[in-house]
Amino acid sequence: MLFVCVATLSLSCVEEDTISGGPNSSIMDMVPENKKQTGAGVFTSYAHDLSGKASLFCGDDDNKAIRFEDFNMLAGPDVYVFISKSNNYSKANAIEVAKLPSGYMDSDINFDFKSQGLTSDHKFVLVYCVQYNSLFGFAELE
Repeated sequence: MLFVCVATLSLSCVEEDTISGGPNSSIMDMVPENKKQTGAGVFTSYAHDLSGKASLFCGDDDNKAIRFEDFNMLAGPDVYVFISKSNNYSKANAIEVAKLPSGYMDSDINFDFKSQGLTSDHKFVLVYCVQYNSLFGFAELE
């Protein structure tokens, strides 16, 4: 019975169609306007062939943006972008930024979000499958 549970869990975030961009994404060739880059890092991948670079941009107001460049990820269910205080997902330490509804191939994507609750301790961008508690990878912002 344990084998069946493990097999089911390992297949839970299986590949779906991979496309460039996605319906809830802002696919852009340009960096966010009126915002200054305050950190950047390269993704460390654990699953779904995640790769690329993540950057944080801050404006004069509470609006922030996370930008992915040359981003690649095989699709999975219930996948989100979080900014976090650690390189592991914890609801107490993470702020939801966006949902990733599809796979991505060599995409440049901007995610605008409000910085409510964001502190200087939030130094990690996570790509995380909530449904199956699976960290696809993270980038440490330096």
